[in-house]
Amino acid sequence: MKPELKVIISMLIWGSLGLFVSAIPYTAPVIACLRAVIGFLILLGANFIAKEQTSAKDFIAALPIMLFVGAIMGLNWAALFAAYKFCGVSIATLCYYMAPVITIILCTVLLKETLTRRKIAGIAIAVIGMVLVNGAGGAAGGTNPILGIGLALGAAVIYASVVTINKASKRINSVTPMQSTTVELLGAAISSGLYAFLSGSIEWINPGLKGGLAMLLLGVVHTGLAYIFYFGSIPKLPGHTLAVLSYFDPVSALFFSAIFLSERMSTVQWVGALLVLGGAAVSQLQKRSKKDGMA
Repeated sequence: MKPELKVIISMLIWGSLGLFVSAIPYTAPVIACLRAVIGFLILLGANFIAKEQTSAKDFIAALPIMLFVGAIMGLNWAALFAAYKFCGVSIATLCYYMAPVITIILCTVLLKETLTRRKIAGIAIAVIGMVLVNGAGGAAGGTNPILGIGLALGAAVIYASVVTINKASKRINSVTPMQSTTVELLGAAISSGLYAFLSGSIEWINPGLKGGLAMLLLGVVHTGLAYIFYFGSIPKLPGHTLAVLSYFDPVSALFFSAIFLSERMSTVQWVGALLVLGGAAVSQLQKRSKKDGMA
């Protein structure tokens, strides 16, 4: 299978994430924990099959920071999954997709990366789109749209922090992407599990056939399979190709939520959605270098 197709499949899988989370009766921290545990076990097996090599010294040195990043990622999932239920999948997805813009801001402030005119324009366009999406109202579903929007934006900030730390950490970069993701999933399982325990979110609920199957697919397909496809394709594709293909995720999420969850957005919100996605795309564009690296 071509790497481009694997990435597209991964994005379509992640685009359907909200559909499956909505079908699971557990609380968001519990869903995040179970997803991380199942995904960790699958990627652990994939590592043994792939036999990717990292020196023991580099791996041990990177272990604490990888577990820390994973712990943050677990909280990111819990916030996003809660947002799906509070404001609906479509609105939560658009708020969450502010993450690329927030990443640029964090990298500019913390890593002293250059803020070009193109990036400034992209940030401005995305922010205007976010105002239209959230200001139009009406289409946000769920039980508490304002709280859901806040959680989704919080999840975007957390995800941007994860990306920034991964970019800045030389120790993480000394470990293969598959191995670092496996360890980070372990950290996510630990943090989300602790959060679920301390917040009293753990309670036995019979998920039924639909909920149980959705939870299994969330761990096996949305985490294990999608991560294997995606990280296996990264070394084979140029950065600008990965950036373009990543937009299959939010676009498919909007269509899936409209078709399967009957979530509807107003014309103004659709305009805002296009601005958010367009702004994020513009902010990631760079002139292609000889190495054709990640934008």
